[in-house]
Amino acid sequence: MKKDNTLIICAFFLLLSIFSFSQNLEKNKNEINNTLNQWHKDVADSNFDAYFNKMTSNSVFVCTDASEVWSKQKFKEFAKSFFNKKETWNFTSINRNIYFSSDQKPLGLMKF
Repeated sequence: MKKDNTLIICAFFLLLSIFSFSQNLEKNKNEINNTLNQWHKDVADSNFDAYFNKMTSNSVFVCTDASEVWSKQKFKEFAKSFFNKKETWNFTSINRNIYFSSDQKPLGLMKF
């Protein structure tokens, strides 16, 4: 009987940890989605500072042509006139896949 109770307790804690891990992943996915959605809204609203402040200093911007990659600074210089004239772009996500490593860090971050 004692062995059965131990097994039940272990199973309970295993399920609890899986549930907790799953909830954290959903929370992290929601935070990433909210940030990306706001980032796209910032550019659609021609909000230069809000848009570029969401990018770290070592960020890169990959254009729709993946061979066209800009540093944050170069992209700011290029895009400034579009923001000033309120002629920015508006992207809407159709499908977004966010993946995490086993330690819940987002995957797919690019380094150049």
